[in-house]
Amino acid sequence: MNQPPAADELVFYVNGNKIVEKNADPEVMLLSYLRKKLRLTGTKYGCGGGGCGSCTVMVSTMHPISKKIQHYPVTACLLPICSLNNMAVTTTEGIGNSARLHPVQERIAKAHGSQCGFCTPGMVMSMYALLRNYPEPTTSQIMDALSGNICRCTGYRPILDGCKTFSKGCCLNNEVNEGPQKKKCCLDRRDEENDLPELKNFPLLFNEKEFLPLDKTQELIFPPDLQLALAGKQRMKVFQGERVTWYSPSTLKELLELRTKYPEAPLVMGNTNIGLQTNLHGVFHPVMISPINVHDLYTVAPDDAGITIGSAVTLAQLKTILSESVHKLPKHKTKTFQALIQQLRTLAGEQIRSMATLGGHIASKLAISDLNPVLAAAGAQLNLISKGSQRRLQLNKSFFDEAVSSGISPNEVLLSVFIPFTEKEEFVSAFRQAQRERNAYAIVNAGMRVRFGEGTDMIQDMDIFYGGIGSTTLSAKNTSQALIGRHWNEEMLQEACRLALEEISITPSAPGGMVEYKRTMTISFFFKFFLQVLQNRNKTVTLSGGATEYLSSIKDFDTEIPKTLQIFQEIDTKQPARDPVGRPIVHLSGIKQATGEAVYVDDMPPVDQELFIAFATSTRAHAKILSIDETEARQVPGVVDIIRAKDVPGKNAVDGQGTLFSEETDAIKYKSFYEPFKGIKHGNAEEAFKTADHILEGEVHICGQEQFYMETNSLIVIPKGEENEFDIYVSTQDISTSQFAVAAVLGVPSNRIMSRVKRVGGAFGGKVTKPAIFASAAAVAAQKTKRPIRCVLERGEDMLITAGRHPVSGKYKVGCMNDGKIVAADVSFYTNAGCTIDESFLVLVVALVKMDSAYNFPNLNCRAIACKTNLPSNTAFRGFGFPQTGLVTETIMDAIAIKCRLPSHKVIQ
Repeated sequence: MNQPPAADELVFYVNGNKIVEKNADPEVMLLSYLRKKLRLTGTKYGCGGGGCGSCTVMVSTMHPISKKIQHYPVTACLLPICSLNNMAVTTTEGIGNSARLHPVQERIAKAHGSQCGFCTPGMVMSMYALLRNYPEPTTSQIMDALSGNICRCTGYRPILDGCKTFSKGCCLNNEVNEGPQKKKCCLDRRDEENDLPELKNFPLLFNEKEFLPLDKTQELIFPPDLQLALAGKQRMKVFQGERVTWYSPSTLKELLELRTKYPEAPLVMGNTNIGLQTNLHGVFHPVMISPINVHDLYTVAPDDAGITIGSAVTLAQLKTILSESVHKLPKHKTKTFQALIQQLRTLAGEQIRSMATLGGHIASKLAISDLNPVLAAAGAQLNLISKGSQRRLQLNKSFFDEAVSSGISPNEVLLSVFIPFTEKEEFVSAFRQAQRERNAYAIVNAGMRVRFGEGTDMIQDMDIFYGGIGSTTLSAKNTSQALIGRHWNEEMLQEACRLALEEISITPSAPGGMVEYKRTMTISFFFKFFLQVLQNRNKTVTLSGGATEYLSSIKDFDTEIPKTLQIFQEIDTKQPARDPVGRPIVHLSGIKQATGEAVYVDDMPPVDQELFIAFATSTRAHAKILSIDETEARQVPGVVDIIRAKDVPGKNAVDGQGTLFSEETDAIKYKSFYEPFKGIKHGNAEEAFKTADHILEGEVHICGQEQFYMETNSLIVIPKGEENEFDIYVSTQDISTSQFAVAAVLGVPSNRIMSRVKRVGGAFGGKVTKPAIFASAAAVAAQKTKRPIRCVLERGEDMLITAGRHPVSGKYKVGCMNDGKIVAADVSFYTNAGCTIDESFLVLVVALVKMDSAYNFPNLNCRAIACKTNLPSNTAFRGFGFPQTGLVTETIMDAIAIKCRLPSHKVIQ
């Protein structure tokens, strides 16, 4: 029987303190290590997938080739501690505290950049990592640095205001700073177009001159003993956990031997893909290989034909390498580089770009990859190596085709990627459409290349690749081949669009849906490519409908540097200093939130004998439980008890909801409604309809929305040991609801339940009633086990159980005159309440009262009905029904404008 290898010690630094971990577990992520082992709770859990930035910290290391110290932001939730050997980690606690603030912490706090404060430490560390590399960054660099951080409270304006105070050459206007063409700086808060005459000298929200200066000589240095260790000869490290063995080879030879021995083991660099599979989908790998110290994987070698880039180069480093090449080389050679840079600007956030590698991005073959379509279209080649052989593989249709075994073999390693230069008559473009510009998966993306015969517009070669519309990157090879020999004109454009729609088929079950939209985008991208090539070749062509009106489609939306202006009444000089009214006072917890000292529920230290509660959610909608077999569950290590409905000593408030249906439309069909109905009647709509010139009818369907508060539902229930008294620390907007619910479930008077709320990491209506459910379950567990219970939901679990904003179906009938004037309306709103009523009636009332928005409906019949379905109960959300009903009303206005052939603003007036 094979003996497990002897484990090495893991050595790294955290905030200047040396950590020697003798039993490093490869399954432990840096986030949990910081919070649970080191009790550095300033780093927060927000999503577990590297998408929100709450867990951002800075990692410092020595580059294996240049030997320069480099600092970069990472998401701690995806970073295994075993990848940190001989590195240094810095968290917000390591750069300052409330007694000795770091300038980044001070400026974000005093610029009012914190509200709930849960995202603030991540914001601080993203900005701090940028300043370690660029002490005087541009505003564009600041926006890039913060692109991987989500804030649900502030709207980002005050965060950027605070961060922009570090910028000297802050905006794109600073090159014109003299003479009549002088432009205003983005830091100038006075805007002549918006200033009111009587408020020319209005006060500022903060005074930049009072801020601490940034002194880079006061920052933590990279530990000298790590420099010595990294400068010397390296050896392979092995870390052995309970279930997983982690190998970190130091040479290419060791890597290839491991690859031969463990062909199924994943190669882990930034862990941005494997980490997601592990954290969110439960994928398990008993052996993991991390070639992070193999120097051969960091090659950067330009030659006459192109540039070879090592597979371990991160996407952030790739962007820098390509940008430098673009500045040095003739423009016609770097068209592929420019297309890749365009995609890299918006691919994920800065943290993920600093972790993910070029090789991992390619080898994962993800359908949403923004780089693979461009690399494939450009003719990139993969340099592969295995024990005893090397080969070069073309990145083409066969590589991505799952039915063809022409990819990377299990015993091979992707050594580097060769990206060829482009020729003068060769053009490469990249396209991407997502729900937002930055830090969002592409709905559809594409890479396209065409090469013409010298001095002609005849297509000599072409490649088209799409992402986001299948299980991997797709090639429109047949379309490309059919167009070779055609002239670059409108006839070719029409034929290309027809062929592409025929070749690229999108099934109704495609991930993400939006089938028709994606089909439209495939030909829309080619149309843009057609125009771009014409423009780059300085050619004009007459298109049906005129060429000029289409040229705007190829212009990128300029990312404007944010400019802010706040106008408020200056405080009277006679107002006493102790009177805070009207003063721009710093958030009382702002400093502590920026330094990580603010304590949220899960930041509280463990209580003696504390247990964690996990919820078993139903995998079937509206099913009847016939029996429950607890045998296997009780055999899982660590399980103390299983809590069921029979354990509830008091009232189980979620019983007795009656027959439920799966969809809102089913509920309407079978009249599965909660009563009473709500309605408003004004005037006589039935009679008014008879006088209308036009009667319009229609439906509007609006989907739901997740609150996505940064802090998931969190609470701790502590039994006091006498008289059935319990202390509850809970993140909620309505402390009394949780108190009364726990008392009812336990069957005790409410004065026996002491509820406490210190702060909440975001809510937006989602923590009014929902925390009471979790508090009640935890309280039953605490009563039965007589031990404290901690409940902290994972992001997916939270979203699955809590639901959010109500989906709404609106049906309208409206009568209007030829001039657009409304005479009558009959509107019905059906909301998907879910399996319980929750806050649905209150949502209906607000929706009804506000449905007329700013318009006059002289005769109105309006009703709102809450549908009973077998989905999780929807609840309060900012706006309370008005966003949905307001959209229905605006749809009515648009329908009238179209019918009466009037401008929308005329109908609105």
